[in-house]
Amino acid sequence: MRVRAVSAIAIVALVASACSASGGTGGTLEGTTWLMKSYDNGTSMVDVPDGVYPDSVFADGKVSGILACNSYTGGYTQSDSSLTISELATTMMACPDTSSGVEAEMSAALQKAATYTASSTSLKIYDSSGKNVLVYQAAPADTLSGTSWTATGVNNGQGAVQSVAAGTSITASFGTDGQLSGSGGCNQYTATYTSADGTVVIGPVAGTRMACDPAVSDQETAYFAALDAAATYAISGGKLELRDASGAIQVTYAKQ
Repeated sequence: MRVRAVSAIAIVALVASACSASGGTGGTLEGTTWLMKSYDNGTSMVDVPDGVYPDSVFADGKVSGILACNSYTGGYTQSDSSLTISELATTMMACPDTSSGVEAEMSAALQKAATYTASSTSLKIYDSSGKNVLVYQAAPADTLSGTSWTATGVNNGQGAVQSVAAGTSITASFGTDGQLSGSGGCNQYTATYTSADGTVVIGPVAGTRMACDPAVSDQETAYFAALDAAATYAISGGKLELRDASGAIQVTYAKQ
């Protein structure tokens, strides 16, 4: 009987250990927008600088989000508590000079991932030596209704998110009545939208018919297509991301 009791205790301990390794009850990578709070800069853990809102979204083998300025995407594999992130690619938006070094450090920290722990509210990523290299918090539940934004990047329809052209302004105001309106950079537009629990459906988009510079017109066409493709949204700090059903970023915004 004593042997059986010891074995039972050992089994319980092993189960508890396994739960801890995978992040504990309710811990999962997917289904949450993770806001980065601190990262390993190569020397020590440092807090994310004020005024930037880096995040990570894990979905179907793809991780994506925003660093200090640019958007990024890459692949990941996960099994139990193990996590590998690879092949990161970033946009090439014009950013403040101080952002480049920070972005390089954040990107390096992501690619050091070897294991993780997660709960419903927090995520920690560790390197192969067990050193903590990234700390995240779950994004709060936000709503689109009654918010207004200025676009900072638009998917060009060829797999890249490009900065909004200099001298143009793309805006979006999500009314409390289910109406979306704004400027596409040249023409004014309206659309209906519905949103709930991080999902969004927009369209159809209808715009005025002013003559535009060809480059501005192309940007506007890409923006309207990106709105039509939007399937999910995430608000973190002063930024909004619209993504399609595959998790690809369609539009990034800054709060007005």
